[in-house]
Amino acid sequence: MKKRADGRYCKQILVGYKPDGKRIMKSIYGRTIKEVEKQERELRNQIDSGLVISTKQNISLAEWADLWLNTYKNNVSYNTKAMYVNAIQVHIKPTLGNIPVSKIKPVQIQGLINTLVEKGSIRTAEVVKLTLEQLFRQAVTEGYINKNVTDGLNAIKRNDNEKRILTAEEIKAIKKADLTSKQRLFIDIMRYCGLRKGEALALTIEDIDLENHNLSVNKSLYHADNNAHIKEPKSKAGYRTIPLIDVIYDELKAYIDTLNDTILFSMTDGSYMTKSSYRKFWDGIMKAINKVSDAEINFTAHTCRHSYATDLYFSKVDVKTAQYLLGHSSLQMTLGVYTHIDEDHIRSEIEKFNQYLA
Repeated sequence: MKKRADGRYCKQILVGYKPDGKRIMKSIYGRTIKEVEKQERELRNQIDSGLVISTKQNISLAEWADLWLNTYKNNVSYNTKAMYVNAIQVHIKPTLGNIPVSKIKPVQIQGLINTLVEKGSIRTAEVVKLTLEQLFRQAVTEGYINKNVTDGLNAIKRNDNEKRILTAEEIKAIKKADLTSKQRLFIDIMRYCGLRKGEALALTIEDIDLENHNLSVNKSLYHADNNAHIKEPKSKAGYRTIPLIDVIYDELKAYIDTLNDTILFSMTDGSYMTKSSYRKFWDGIMKAINKVSDAEINFTAHTCRHSYATDLYFSKVDVKTAQYLLGHSSLQMTLGVYTHIDEDHIRSEIEKFNQYLA
């Protein structure tokens, strides 16, 4: 404690530390020593109760997001980190980045998410919500705030189209379409083996055991910028052996006999498909299918995989087997898919009853 030239007493209190380890001091003043001591007791009580943050209060959300990303998400996979970077750079920083972490209100976060949902960007809204929840949860742990303002956010209701299956019209158009053997096999690999897009693109001849009618999933392809890279599955569940059912076996065997390369779905030079190459490849599939359809058709590779899961359900394949075949790391994920299908089936069946009564 020091006495100032104006006669007041001043005391500096250590209230915490900045992310770089530097001390954060707060000055209190009083006309008497007792007055300063009283203010000190009040300040320390406020710190203990969480009313005063004992770390850097003015750090902006943009600054904290960068620090969080480089500290806690430095070793995640390329695609996962790219997901967080996109959420932060494109959506969070432009809207909330300049606001101090300690000043952001739940209504501001909910407003950002609502805007994305209203635009129809459901998946983006989910990623932004996930990113913000992790940012503020860690901010509590670090001491920037004493309450996670994302705790009360509304759940995001997914559009049914996000988890839809191939329609009867689409399946009919796929059969009629003038697809190349590569295009048709790519769709069928996901329809009848349930592979993810990256798993299908990573397949090589060595992964196919024609003698035992098996397909081995042991890697996945992802794109960094435009380049193709191969990675291991995210979890042990990603490694699996898929029995080749009759409908795909003959097609796969005939296709392999025509290959000069090791990679099943390669570019003309025999290398893995780049991002732009795959986009052109998929656009070609959609174009061929739409040529034989009266209505416009547009589905994704994941639609084929979800159709596979649906076929497992209606074939009465038990949920544990389905979990293995789909490569889900938890039974809860498979149960979620099965429950969704079950609910859709019930709605469809009750509509028959509704039409009958009408």
